[in-house]
Amino acid sequence: MDTEKPALSQADTALTDVDSSPAVQNSSCDIRFLMVNGTSFRLTVPASSTIHDVKDAVIQHRPKELADFLKDTNPNAAATPTKVDDIRVLHLGKFLDDVKTLKECNFNTATNEFTTVHLSVRVPSNPSDEVKDKFNKKKPPCCQVM
Repeated sequence: MDTEKPALSQADTALTDVDSSPAVQNSSCDIRFLMVNGTSFRLTVPASSTIHDVKDAVIQHRPKELADFLKDTNPNAAATPTKVDDIRVLHLGKFLDDVKTLKECNFNTATNEFTTVHLSVRVPSNPSDEVKDKFNKKKPPCCQVM
């Protein structure tokens, strides 16, 4: 009886080395950001990214939907957030820590599927408004008990 093993084709060897393939190591996450007014936008980032990296990607890409949302909610605010600390990401009822990776947060890395997160943005106020408010505020009345 001949126990010769069949030769593996290139397709077969590709299947045996799935774990070490660059496609798996460099997998990406498609993230759908949902805002309180119901609008959303998507970004695709590497699965090894941290939440801080995702927030930075939002700032760098300056999505039109986010700028429109911020303009509608506060006309005096900047068009997009400028600091990572101004953005909070909510996933499955929890605010995500900046140091966690998307894999640690159980984000979906499957092809053609996305993970929905809620985006909370601290709207930076216009500095000139702060100065006006500071000078326009009246001192609180004083009480004296005798």
